[in-house]
Amino acid sequence: MKNKNIEKYLLNYAEKESFSFGEFSFTFNNVITIPAYNEAFKDIKFTLDSIHDENTLVILVVNSQENSPLAAKESNQELINNIINIFPTIFEIKLLGNISLHKYNNIFILLVDRTTNSLHLPKKTGVGLARKIAADIATKLIYDGKILSNWIHCTDADVILPENYLHRTKELIGYSAAIYPYIHRDNSYNNSHKKAVALYEISLRHYVTGLKYANSNFAFHTIGSTIAINIDAYANVRGFPIKESGEDFYILNKLAKVGKILSLKDSPITLDGRTSDRVPFGTGKSVQKIINLDDPENQFLFYNSTIFEKLKVFISAVSNINNFSNIKKSIADEILLKTLDKIGAFDALNTAMKSSINPRIYLQNFHHWFDNFRTLKFIHYMRDNVYPSMPIKEIIKQPLYATYNLTPSHTLEELLQEFRKFSAE
Repeated sequence: MKNKNIEKYLLNYAEKESFSFGEFSFTFNNVITIPAYNEAFKDIKFTLDSIHDENTLVILVVNSQENSPLAAKESNQELINNIINIFPTIFEIKLLGNISLHKYNNIFILLVDRTTNSLHLPKKTGVGLARKIAADIATKLIYDGKILSNWIHCTDADVILPENYLHRTKELIGYSAAIYPYIHRDNSYNNSHKKAVALYEISLRHYVTGLKYANSNFAFHTIGSTIAINIDAYANVRGFPIKESGEDFYILNKLAKVGKILSLKDSPITLDGRTSDRVPFGTGKSVQKIINLDDPENQFLFYNSTIFEKLKVFISAVSNINNFSNIKKSIADEILLKTLDKIGAFDALNTAMKSSINPRIYLQNFHHWFDNFRTLKFIHYMRDNVYPSMPIKEIIKQPLYATYNLTPSHTLEELLQEFRKFSAE
């Protein structure tokens, strides 16, 4: 593959592991990347067993930081030992001494050790750097023609992948990323855990439903285990941000500015609703916080849907080309005007107008500023100052859900199934 954009990324921004494949003579059809921290071998194997496409490369980055708990490091070492001892080693990268290739049934595992002794990750990097290492290796192998697909599939060590997982991106053209649908499994968890998983998943779907209603350019889920990234777009945004958590949110925020994000339908990835302290926030932490509540259905709160109605008014005003130079005057809502002023929206609009030669460029420039991060800032300002969050039984009474026939008499499980249905539309 000849591509100056990708070549520049590999030369200037890729992690050192991607430099190690000069003598690597294997060729694969697809690639899946997985970061692993404090994961059990049985869980990894569960995920590997759900991969149905032959000749797929799984890049597994087993990682920890210098200050990670000893138990997590020991768990990592046990995982590495199991892979090395159970799956035949067919190639070793000698340059860095921490990469080996193993065969399991009809797939291949590229094991990257970033946990043993001096190989651990720097402080305050974690999953972001682990994802970047894996995706950078994938980028290098795709660039060298050793992976035939141009898509980097990113997932986690606790998922079950649908049978057609890798087929979904084969025909995709013109997208920077694709996001797979998902559901959480609750395994054999007790009732309080199941309730927590249901509330957490509904909260994710409520947020994206609100953004869709508002016609936001960022109405998609941001879950690291459900993302596939086109290699050219990956190079354009300079890879995953090196963060302890939130790397999925930030890379999708960038990817949405260089191309279209496609939310796929049907055939969901199944995620585990387990509790966890692997990252500062995310599924594991959120589920645990909900479990700790005395009355989760009343104490766990959702964004007030009125906020999405206000957001819709603003996005509509900005998107009205006939209103190009008179947006502020067209908004009669004083609460909305105050919020927009507080987050700097009107200054950004003025800058976008001055730097744009036509309305189309103006809209592009503005939406690059009013991105996923600033949309969340808008929502949080309104939540904290005007429209407080509400429990689920109150949320479903609001106009946003008027057409969905949701009632307080629905059980939490019934509500979850309904949210899954209409969020898949």
